[in-house]
Amino acid sequence: MSAAERLDRTASLFEPEGPLAQAEIDAIRADPRFPEAIRVFSQGMISIYRGNRLLNALINDRGRMVIGYLALYLQDGGAPDGRGSGFGVGQIKALAAATGMASPGRTAAMLALMRMSGYIESARGADDRRRHILVPTERLRETHRERWRCVANAVQAVRPEFAASFDIGNPEFDAAYVRHTADYFIKGMRVIDFAPELLLFSDRNAGMMILFSLLLSGETGDSFPPQRPMPVSISALASRFGVSRVHVRSLFREAEAAGLIARDESHLVFKPPLIEACVSFFATTLLFVGYCAVRAAAEARTQTRLAG
Repeated sequence: MSAAERLDRTASLFEPEGPLAQAEIDAIRADPRFPEAIRVFSQGMISIYRGNRLLNALINDRGRMVIGYLALYLQDGGAPDGRGSGFGVGQIKALAAATGMASPGRTAAMLALMRMSGYIESARGADDRRRHILVPTERLRETHRERWRCVANAVQAVRPEFAASFDIGNPEFDAAYVRHTADYFIKGMRVIDFAPELLLFSDRNAGMMILFSLLLSGETGDSFPPQRPMPVSISALASRFGVSRVHVRSLFREAEAAGLIARDESHLVFKPPLIEACVSFFATTLLFVGYCAVRAAAEARTQTRLAG
């Protein structure tokens, strides 16, 4: 499915009153608080990154995050068969393959590591004790709450009225937020389609973390994203994010060949296409997650009223 086809499947987001209408994107890009939102987002994501060489060898960062998210989605009522409590290995393998995030074999291997690491666990179906299922653990939920807090802090910097909807830790909100964000993802929504130049980073282990680190490396007084040359150490980046120096060099070579960066032995500069891609990515991300939080909060309030 092409990027255009994926966006067509979530067309309501782009209608004149939708959160990703061009007027909304232009407004957030022009907001004087927007650079601070990018900075907060980048700092937050780096602070919670937990890459390691074993996981990196198995599947990239985005694939790992999505598989964990799909586990929450299936658990919290998103299963197509309506069971909504726990999930089978076959279910999540099929869903991950359908989204294009991971092959069935990689998903099975990732699930095995998640079980060993305490992110998911085995259980028996509530409706049929003979049915073996998997369920997310509190450890997996808290891992995603960390990411949401980071995102909420960035939204707060630029759209505090959206940030007020994040009720992280409220089970009703958490479940609704997973459903809304994952539903769009499963339909084909990809924020990266607004900044396809960043695929070079997002499809590599630690690629986005390296990009965020570079964003934060600009000199005092530079614009944000930075436009002046910035110091860069390949060995420091490799060590910080658990990848090899060869991996970082390869990333930089491809980014340079794509016209996204220029560099010498000790400095790197963002070229205009990469600056534009970063701005588009962050503007779209903040608007999209803010919109999903507003919808999730409304749903959670309705559930609370019904329960009362």
